[in-house]
Amino acid sequence: MTISKKFIWGVLIIFAILMIVLAFGEIDFNFSKSIVNVNSGWAEFFNLFGEQPAFWALFAGVIILYGARNREVKRKNVLGTVIAVPFLIIASFQITFMPVHYLFEHTEESVSLVWWMVVAVVTTILFAGAMILVAKVKAEKFRKIKKLGLVLVILVVSEIILANVLKIVWARPRMRAIDSIDQFKYWFQINGLSNDNELKSFPSGHTANGFVVIAYIMFFNTAKIIKKNIYLVFAVVWGVLVAISRVVRGDHFLSDVLMSCLLTFLLFLLIQKLVLKQKVIEDE
Repeated sequence: MTISKKFIWGVLIIFAILMIVLAFGEIDFNFSKSIVNVNSGWAEFFNLFGEQPAFWALFAGVIILYGARNREVKRKNVLGTVIAVPFLIIASFQITFMPVHYLFEHTEESVSLVWWMVVAVVTTILFAGAMILVAKVKAEKFRKIKKLGLVLVILVVSEIILANVLKIVWARPRMRAIDSIDQFKYWFQINGLSNDNELKSFPSGHTANGFVVIAYIMFFNTAKIIKKNIYLVFAVVWGVLVAISRVVRGDHFLSDVLMSCLLTFLLFLLIQKLVLKQKVIEDE
């Protein structure tokens, strides 16, 4: 996917202006508070399923890399299996468990045995399906898109690690954890190390994971420009809705989700350029 320099600079300038505006006064606090609706059904939907693009990207990426392995050389075949199988299990589990986890996250109930059984069954089905797919499809087909699979895996792993490290370092109180502007911390304030979940507002992990959806555009052939553009619109809409839903639920401030959008977008461009070794940004 190639993107014009004008578009890149346009995005960076817009984000820079927004983050600067939100760094002063009470705009970040007041706007975020003004759109909170803890009973929002659509926001709850994105709370449960908004992160799915990242989990499915990891799942698909590992399948591609595992399927592309050298199956004729026993040592490489075994090594590939040893590395890929745990990742496939983890990805299958994340796809299934995370919506269930968020369903019970802020309740006094724990995940019931029935839900654990559902998670186990669906995880097993996904894992088995992945193994069957790898066995049925020839390695040559996977090798054609091997680098795309690598981009997906690196993108998901890197954005999750970076987002969580920043959360711990910044230790910004979540919107739901404060009652007044006096307790508010601006996005640029580093408040010290903390692993308290109520001090993990900046940046938004949900939003960073949700915006991974844009990476799937790599699989669209450039000849199918209309379908590609339609998908790009869908990806942006999905990412924006995930971002807004985090503010509506009171989990994050506007500045948290804006930074997460930018984080995933820039990581995607950088990783794609490094892995594919091709021009991602068009000269104009």
